[in-house]
Amino acid sequence: MSLITRILVIILSLIIMFLGEYLWTHRKKKFLIFSLADKPSFSTTLAVLGGCLIIAGLATLFTSFMANLVPFLWMIVIDVILATIMTFTLLIYLFSN
Repeated sequence: MSLITRILVIILSLIIMFLGEYLWTHRKKKFLIFSLADKPSFSTTLAVLGGCLIIAGLATLFTSFMANLVPFLWMIVIDVILATIMTFTLLIYLFSN
C-alpha cells in the first residue's frame, strides 16, 4: 500500500472521528436546527451514531497501519455506510413532524 493511500485513509479516519465526536457532544444540546424537546429520541440517536462513528474511525485508523489490504478496504466501506446512515437519519428527523 502506498504512502499517499495511508495518508488519505488517516485523514478519512480523522474526519469520521470528528463527526462522531461532534454528534456525541451535541446529544444534550440544541443540534443545528433540531430541538431536543420536540424529539426526545433524537438524543439517543445522536449518541448511537456518534459512538459508532468514533469506533469506526478508530478501527480505520488502526487498519491503516496494517499490511493486509482486506480489513483496510472493509473499514473504508463501513465508514461510507455509517456516514450515509447518519445523513439519512438526520434527514428523517428533519422531515418528520
